[in-house]
Amino acid sequence: MAWITGLFIYFLHGPVVLSRTELLTFAPLGVVETAGLAIFVILASLLSMNLIRMYRFIVKTEDTKRRDISIRTYIVEFVKSFPIHFLTQKRLRDCSERSSDRKYWVYHLMFFGGYAASFVLFMILLRYTLTNTPFLIFNPLSAVGIAATAALIFAATLTIQGRIKKNRPVWKYSHPTDWMYLLLLVLTVATGIFTGIFRYIGMPLATYLTFSLHLMIVVPFLILEVPFAKWSHLAYRPFALYFARLNEIAMSKPIPLVEGRIPYQREN
Repeated sequence: MAWITGLFIYFLHGPVVLSRTELLTFAPLGVVETAGLAIFVILASLLSMNLIRMYRFIVKTEDTKRRDISIRTYIVEFVKSFPIHFLTQKRLRDCSERSSDRKYWVYHLMFFGGYAASFVLFMILLRYTLTNTPFLIFNPLSAVGIAATAALIFAATLTIQGRIKKNRPVWKYSHPTDWMYLLLLVLTVATGIFTGIFRYIGMPLATYLTFSLHLMIVVPFLILEVPFAKWSHLAYRPFALYFARLNEIAMSKPIPLVEGRIPYQREN
């Protein structure tokens, strides 16, 4: 994916202005927005397919598929369940009885906050952040960007230290994919930081090359992590809790009569 992204950049980039730094000229907004939208659709499709499969396994089981759940119940339970679990990772906090465990929840929340802010800045508000004018200091959005970057760096550093020291059960055993995630995250943040620095101090070629490298890392990072690896649980976990609640409601309802007979009901 990195090399494919690099080829797209090579053939679709705009004019390379070397007399001054013009990142928006090198990376035209329309091209970057279209590419970002395409990646978003791919990721959303992969997540949706997995969520539909999860829904069928949890909600539409042999025991529940004939028990009706109203549309209102679907909506009410989603509003009550999904936002709080998605935004606060509440169950992880509730599982933490010791203060040291609560710190892990804080680190996890910092990861989430950094991701969320980065998504808003560089997807939703891309036309305000991908500019020829450096926004590192003078644009109000810089405060959000700096805070998000700091949160990701801090949380990533603590996680790397924890996986090296193995000082917490969650960090005791590390799979190669755990280190791949951290490596891609660090490279993504580092190239993003250097792109901003080079753009601010007026180094055109370094800005364009670093930004290109940044995109070559970001794309495989998103393709791998969002639907299949670490990021996936941000969506799957709250949906699993939501589906489990729907299953609980369905199981509390009686099975309707079929042709005047009570259908088979499995004993608990």
